[in-house]
Amino acid sequence: MVNLALFRLPRFIGAVLAMFAYAASAQVMAQLLPLYLQNGLGLPPLDAGLAMLPFAIAMLILPQIGQWLGRYLASHQILALGLGVVCLGNLVTAWGAAGSLWPLLILGMIILGSGGGPLNGDTQKAIMGVVPRERAGMASGISTTSRFSGILLGFVVLSTIMAIIARAALTTSICASIASRCEAATEFARLVAAGNVPKAVALMSPISPTIANEIAHRGYATGFVAALLTAAVVAGFSAVVVAIQMRSARGPPSSQTAFAVVEEDRSVSKPIVSTASAAPLVFDATLTPDAAAGGTEREESCSA
Repeated sequence: MVNLALFRLPRFIGAVLAMFAYAASAQVMAQLLPLYLQNGLGLPPLDAGLAMLPFAIAMLILPQIGQWLGRYLASHQILALGLGVVCLGNLVTAWGAAGSLWPLLILGMIILGSGGGPLNGDTQKAIMGVVPRERAGMASGISTTSRFSGILLGFVVLSTIMAIIARAALTTSICASIASRCEAATEFARLVAAGNVPKAVALMSPISPTIANEIAHRGYATGFVAALLTAAVVAGFSAVVVAIQMRSARGPPSSQTAFAVVEEDRSVSKPIVSTASAAPLVFDATLTPDAAAGGTEREESCSA
């Protein structure tokens, strides 16, 4: 189903890495941002959904700009630029989340969606452009697998980082702010990290729900900032690797040429048999010396 020889092509490796990094650092935010808006800022689900519009609209519109950039920039430049913008978007969003600053938070979501917009189409195009038309289904399968693997792995890793940092921050805050409820700090932190803020606040009774809510939101935001910074590192590092990896293959060979190089390299190890050497020489003992000499001359001229 998959020709592993494709992974010997630097352009193909760079395009797959770009797809994976885009999914793990940008697309995954479609799942993580609503959780932060509800558990970190205390928005109800409907308001959190409306607050996601800047991110969604930017990701919807920006592929058109990516198509326009394709006239002036090479494929590896667009992919590296998109990942760089995703890195910047994660950093700005982390800045806004750290201080609960709505203008910075909205701006960061717009930048994040703007970087994901060009990547949404160009990563697929870069992967499909490496293989010939008859292998398009295989390339599409690899592209889709890379995308969903990036989303799943990114969600697991970033959620784990967010939970670890949030639990540590919440435990410390509860013991420092509400010393009488320090024994329940671990359970409180676990419930908040899992997204069950109402139950966590009820656990702190008879402490004021307002204070418990504030501690819960601040602790969850701390964990989310750590996840955003991790996603920014992934996007920035991948942008550098993709630019180097895809640029190392100089020239813009077509998909047929690129795949032919792999097939040619794979066939080098096959032995080459000469037709002249394959046919054995047969000497007739009944020939006279003169005839044999003449036959030898004819055989030599034939071999030549």
